[in-house]
This record gives sequence, structure tokens and C-alpha cells, in this order.
Amino acid sequence: MNVQGSVRKERMRSFYASFIRKNGLAFDVGANHGERVETFLSLGARVVAVEPQPNCLADLYAKFGDDDDVTIVDAAVDSQSGSATMHLSNNDMVSSLNPDWIARVRAGGRFDDSTWDEILEVKTVTLDGLIDEFGVPDFMKIDVEGNEHKALLGLSTPVRALSFEYTPEDIDTAVRCVERLQALGDHVYDLSPGETFVMRMGRYVRADDIMSALDSLARQEGEPSGDVYALLSDLER
Repeated sequence: MNVQGSVRKERMRSFYASFIRKNGLAFDVGANHGERVETFLSLGARVVAVEPQPNCLADLYAKFGDDDDVTIVDAAVDSQSGSATMHLSNNDMVSSLNPDWIARVRAGGRFDDSTWDEILEVKTVTLDGLIDEFGVPDFMKIDVEGNEHKALLGLSTPVRALSFEYTPEDIDTAVRCVERLQALGDHVYDLSPGETFVMRMGRYVRADDIMSALDSLARQEGEPSGDVYALLSDLER
């Protein structure tokens, strides 16, 4: 591993250490090739990795198939269990169940080198179903390319901490995610742009404040996508 890669891994590990405890449980929803899975494992967690793309699944099984602390779920997370159409991209980081999200990021010029020429019918599960099967996670990462709100609609009880991805071209989805979380319980929020593993606000704020911050991001040219982090408010630190 090169020095830059080593520094990134350590920065990521340090960042997630505030959410994940040793012998705890973490969900990686949209696990892709398992970078977060590896980080969560390094912190001593048991990990449920949820991913529907065949090439990503092959990689996950090659890396973690023999690890008793990792459970790989061949599915996408949606508001209901069953099946859905996934639009597969040549860039497997942006395959999506949500064609509206694809249209918005295309119109905004993001991922100009990406195409979505294939479709695949995939199994869907809900966050409630994952919790029923595997237990309540200490932390849940949701990165499902524009389907984050529908994923949260399949959650009926709050978890102590989670993150969901936002995209500036589709900031309304992020706002709806905040509203959904508030319907489940009072949360506080911060956000981390891009892959910086640094919180932008530096403190946890209330729902109105994070929604204002997201609205501001949507109006800034060249702003990267990122993740909103939510804690139940009685866990604020």
C-alpha cells in the first residue's frame, strides 16, 4: 500500500471510531467493494454488508467470504421488500434504483464519464428486515445513490447513529431524509463533504440548521457530494 493510501485508511478509521465500538454491529448499506467494511472490521465490529451488484458481490465474497464477522446480503435496500430494477453503470459506484437521481446528476454534469446502459432486477430488503434478522446496529452507513429516502422509509425505529449520502443536484432527497429521521425521533446532525472524513460544521446541530446547510450547499457551484451524520439527540457529545 502506498503512503497516501495508508494515510487515507487511518484517517477513515479514526473518523468512524467515534461511531463504532469494539464487538458492536455496523450495517454497510451499499457496500460496493467493501472499503467501509474493512474499516468497520478494523474497529472490532461485526458487519452486515448489503450490496446487489454482481461484480461488487464477487469482490466482497473474495475479501470477506471466510470472515465470521461479516455477513454479505445480496440485495438492495428499499422502502419495501421484494424486487426492483437497478440501473447498472459502467462506474459501479453510481448504479442506482432511482432513475430521477440519474437524470439529475447527468444534467448537472456529474459523472460525465458514466453510462447507465444495463438494468438488473434485484432483490430488495428493508432496514427493518435487516434489524429483525441481525439486530440493532450501533451505526448504519447508507450510500445508495439517490434511494436514501426510500431506504429510510423502511426503518420504523431510530438507531443510535447513521449516515446517508447527499448529492447537491438532489438535495431535496437529503432534506426528506432529515424529515424522515425527525419523524422517528429527535436527532442532531453534522455533515462531511466528499471523502474528507472531516465534519464541516464541527458540532452537531438541530434539524433546521442542517437543512439550511444542505440548501446552501446545493447553491454552491462545484460542491462535492458527501454524507450527513445523524445521532439521536440524547447521544450528542
